[in-house]
This record gives sequence, structure tokens and C-alpha cells, in this order.
Amino acid sequence: MYSTNLFFTYDDRQQSARLLGHYLWMNSVWMAKDNWDDRSTGQYSDFLWDLILARKFPLGENVRLELFGSIHNIFNSSQYYSMWYQNPGRWVEAGVTVRF
Repeated sequence: MYSTNLFFTYDDRQQSARLLGHYLWMNSVWMAKDNWDDRSTGQYSDFLWDLILARKFPLGENVRLELFGSIHNIFNSSQYYSMWYQNPGRWVEAGVTVRF
């Protein structure tokens, strides 16, 4: 098994950005079940990349509102050890965080 995580971060008082990369290689021969053969169905050739952007808005001395948006699996890559358990494709999310 091999894994690598990369991340690049930018953060100042008003905005932040994070680019995250994840790679995982699992020995699918070792992971194969006795009653079904998935030794050649794994996909390990790609990094999975996520991008997270955020904007901060101070609401008071100790209160801050943060709007964020994320794109997960930016390049719609595949990384899984069995065709039965594939990773999701590209997806997005957005939200609000209140820090106090």
C-alpha cells in the first residue's frame, strides 16, 4: 500500500484557498475476497484533487461569518481498489460557517 497527500494553502484575513491532492494505491491482490475475483478491477492511476475557496466577513469583535465553496474530485478522476466500490465523480458543495 502506498499513499500520498499534497496540499497547498493560501490564507489571509479576508479569504483562503486550499488545493488538496490525494493518491492511494492498494494491493488489490491482497484485498481480493476468496469468493469473487476483483484483482484486475482496481484503478490507481490518478490523484484526486479538491479545491476549497472561502471568504471571511467579520460580524463583531469575536464573531466571523465564512462563506465557502468546494469542488471535490476536480478532474473527475478514478481511484478505487474494486469496481464494486468506485469513488464518486466530480461534486460540489457550498456553505456557511459561523465562528465565535
